[in-house]
Amino acid sequence: MKKFFTLIAAALMAVGVNAQIASYTLDLNKIYEDAVAAKGDCANATLNSGTKYLLNDATITQDVFTVVSKKDRTYRMDVIQTDEDKNILPVKYDDNYTASYRLEPNGSSNTTGGRQMFLEAAGPGTLFIGAWSGTAGRKMFVVSASDKENYCNPADAEYTHEFTSDEAKATDADGNPIIFEVEILSAGIYCITQDAGIYFAYVRFDQTSEGGGEEVKDPTAATVWDFTAELGSADEENLTADTENWKFNDDEGKNYWQNNATLSERNVYTALMANGAELELTSGLEFARDHANGLEADRIRIKPGKFFAINGSKTTIKLGELVKDDVVKLRFRGAGESERELIATNAEVTEGSLTTADVEDHEVTLTVIKNGVVSLTTGNGFQFLAITINDELPEIVEPVEDGISNVQNVVKANATAIFNLAGQQVSKAVKGVYIQNGKKFVVK
Repeated sequence: MKKFFTLIAAALMAVGVNAQIASYTLDLNKIYEDAVAAKGDCANATLNSGTKYLLNDATITQDVFTVVSKKDRTYRMDVIQTDEDKNILPVKYDDNYTASYRLEPNGSSNTTGGRQMFLEAAGPGTLFIGAWSGTAGRKMFVVSASDKENYCNPADAEYTHEFTSDEAKATDADGNPIIFEVEILSAGIYCITQDAGIYFAYVRFDQTSEGGGEEVKDPTAATVWDFTAELGSADEENLTADTENWKFNDDEGKNYWQNNATLSERNVYTALMANGAELELTSGLEFARDHANGLEADRIRIKPGKFFAINGSKTTIKLGELVKDDVVKLRFRGAGESERELIATNAEVTEGSLTTADVEDHEVTLTVIKNGVVSLTTGNGFQFLAITINDELPEIVEPVEDGISNVQNVVKANATAIFNLAGQQVSKAVKGVYIQNGKKFVVK
């Protein structure tokens, strides 16, 4: 979806309305009135304090809009614009007057449930959002969604706006409501959400034509990431040289590379780099973590010839912009005995399961739901052996016990000898990466 943003006065919004196929408005007045009366979708609303109604476990649907409150989260309707006598002051949006209510969740966590409104667009059109932040720096997002589940604080939203100090109030300097305009280019589900409490007072969608459909694209080119292959010499050299960001952990036979520095801030995607170059092993993939510390130390582990590991939860691997019906295949295993789950975005499981409770190799086939970003998010630690797009998983090659394929066995047999990465003994080390006495070293 194309990013598109402008601020307009309410009086301009009536232009071209006759050309719309349909116009839908989320009626916040009705939601609030139902909350006060404790009826309809708001039958379980409760008065919290002052004029604040908590919509516990409610799912409110009006035309193409759905307001979702779930799990441990609640939406709150809050009258926020009154006169000195606490009478509600109406604000004019388009041709309608609406009281200024706040539609926002109650609670501090951004990671589970709540904080979401969904638009189910049957075709392209324009989304109008009357909103303000109360505090500068908060963000509002519109993100293409595959379902009506959890899209809190998305890292890859098609539309993002960070509120300025001038947008902290409901109206501009001239007293006009501040309206954000977002262009919706095709049919689909879109999530309107935030990273902190935002005042939503008006949401309207003007649909300009039916359908629209998805752009027909050729399938994504076949791609294979084989993490059981030995690291290339360039990756070995760059990891070894980049002591600021990477280290080789050989404690108690671990023998894997791990990042020893923060690679990115929270929800900021990054390619894996070493010594200023992108790692060939993960070329084309990007990584982020939904955590206050971002993608911090010891979240990425690379065991050459064995696996690529994510240590811990909330780390996302972005596979990139894929095409509807592309096929993604995974081979992975849990890094512990407890049940753990991968979460796929914009892809559905067609074979296997994304949940595993063992440490055996686990294979899953996913099909891309629609054109757009596909990503995988860890619910806990995982070891990835291979990821493919529109290709078969690599064959599993059983180790050959011939004393050469197992480098560690050869090294133990002669601790003073020097070996290349293929396990072959060499008379002397020239330029490259070598192993001696179980330790890797680089000759430049």
